[in-house]
Amino acid sequence: MERAKDSIGKLKEDPTALMRLMLASDSFKRGELSEEEYKAMQAESGSDLAGVMNPLDRNNFRGGQPMADEAFVSGFQALLSPEQSGTFQTSLDQRAERVAAAAENSAAADPANITNLPAMELEQLDRAVNSGRAITGGLKQMMEGVGGLQDLAPLIEQSQGQE
Repeated sequence: MERAKDSIGKLKEDPTALMRLMLASDSFKRGELSEEEYKAMQAESGSDLAGVMNPLDRNNFRGGQPMADEAFVSGFQALLSPEQSGTFQTSLDQRAERVAAAAENSAAADPANITNLPAMELEQLDRAVNSGRAITGGLKQMMEGVGGLQDLAPLIEQSQGQE
């Protein structure tokens, strides 16, 4: 979360890399830029946009990765029998190998990275961003509503107990 906040802070200070990527995407889709030139610009902007997530990658909104959290893994292993713990450790080792192999294939292969935003014209990107904003706004309102209902739960339980 902290890394995401830092990335967004950097973008607010200087959005040049993101704007360059979006304009390159638009130019590529309109046929004004070759695929090689577009790929080069994507790669070039990768370091400037490190940590900025791709808002169109659905996997970014599916929760965290508990197997990458040492506290979770150690707490979980404490619950397992020695046999289960061995099986779990084997699974973790295999996962670590896959993650290392994927890292070798570079961040450009990471669909969660904003540099892997699909190429599209600016108008299409604007529609996608507005749709995402509408969904996010709706989810935020829903979460606030649920929070408000949780505040009322003790009152409701109290009134039901009086009946």
